[in-house]
Amino acid sequence: MLDILNTVPLFTQDGNYFRWSHKSLQGYFAAQFIYLDSKERQNIILSKLYNHTNLEKFINLLDLYYDMDYKAFRNIIEYNLLKEYSTFERPIYSDTHDGITKEEIIRRKELLFLNDSYLFEAKHEDGKHPFANDKLNIMLDKFTKDLKFAENRFPGILVLPPKSQNCYVIHHQSTKFSVLLLLLNKKNSIVSEIKNDNNNGKIELDFNFEGEFQLVKISYEKDNKLNSKNNFKRVNRILERTRIEPVTINHFSALEQLEIIEKSLAQEDDNDFLLEGI
Repeated sequence: MLDILNTVPLFTQDGNYFRWSHKSLQGYFAAQFIYLDSKERQNIILSKLYNHTNLEKFINLLDLYYDMDYKAFRNIIEYNLLKEYSTFERPIYSDTHDGITKEEIIRRKELLFLNDSYLFEAKHEDGKHPFANDKLNIMLDKFTKDLKFAENRFPGILVLPPKSQNCYVIHHQSTKFSVLLLLLNKKNSIVSEIKNDNNNGKIELDFNFEGEFQLVKISYEKDNKLNSKNNFKRVNRILERTRIEPVTINHFSALEQLEIIEKSLAQEDDNDFLLEGI
């Protein structure tokens, strides 16, 4: 016991309990257990981690597992992510959108995957900052309760130059967004880094808000004025410039990789079927 507490301090004592001295050690041994000792349950364990409501807590474990057993990570974590993107993007703007390029439509899909994004208006009055009163907190409290959103998934209220003077942006991220960040750190081709265009000019929208602190969701409906010919590209630029984590899914690489994985999994199933008869 003294060895693991002092000589090689894997654990620390906290009253009558013992805990890992560092979470990275806990994550490493958990990843090793999944890789070496849970072969027949890898799919179940990794799928449950991917779909966990607090996936962020396990991202260090998945980061370590990526390096230990990329094939299983690809066939389970990446595959689930890519299937989710394929289901998400397929029905969006599937018909012709007059005056809007295919490239901008694909970009909107990339930008909104695992994100709910909203605009709202807040005006400066009497020289005061628009957030000086309590209207912002009231809006957010109602927003999170009505839609049952988790507050810790808001990267923040974004107040940056490239927007109209009184227009603000708020993003609510899925817990699975942390997987995109992991893949970006691994330089995986199914994600792309958003490059800063070094353009600090304001983006003026052809849009009138019905009132202050009323959230308008950036949605997919053609009749939504934010998706008009004049606004579509501008909204995309706003979404790009207000991202705190500069990463999106890469549409073409994602769909290509999904096809590769599905073919690989089908081949493995065929091989297993043939082996059963031996």
